[in-house]
Parts: sequence; structure tokens; C-alpha cells
Amino acid sequence: MFDRVLSDAFAVGGWGTGETFGEAWLDDLFSHNRLVALVTHDVIRIDHIFVGADFAVRSARVIRGARGSDHKPLVADLILK
Repeated sequence: MFDRVLSDAFAVGGWGTGETFGEAWLDDLFSHNRLVALVTHDVIRIDHIFVGADFAVRSARVIRGARGSDHKPLVADLILK
């Protein structure tokens, strides 16, 4: 719905699949639970930065190795047109 009027910054300026959900280090904590183990790997991008036509995307990236959440930070470098 958002991408009808906005641009996905990672799709425009990122590289790769840009997974933002799942942390491989959680495997050690939840290896006994098969269901949780399925989502502890870097598997999907569920976090997005959407920008309007007033912005150009210079780059976008996922910050690897950040702890404190099961989501990885997504950062975009934008230029105001």
C-alpha cells in the first residue's frame, strides 16, 4: 500500500536482500525450541524506510551485529531535492 505513493529506500539504494529480522546469535539461546529457531536466522526484511518524491536516496544499509532487539537497524542516507 505504501509503495504506491512512496519509494522503499532500501530497494532504491541498498544492496542484497536487506534482512532486518532474525538474529543468528539467538540460536544459542533458543536451540531447544524448533519454532523459535526458525526465526532466529537472518531471514526476512520486515522493516522499511519509505520516502516521498522530495527525497533522493543516496544509499541504504542494514547495520549488522547490533544487539538489543530481534530487528536490525535500517539506515538510509537521503538528499532533500
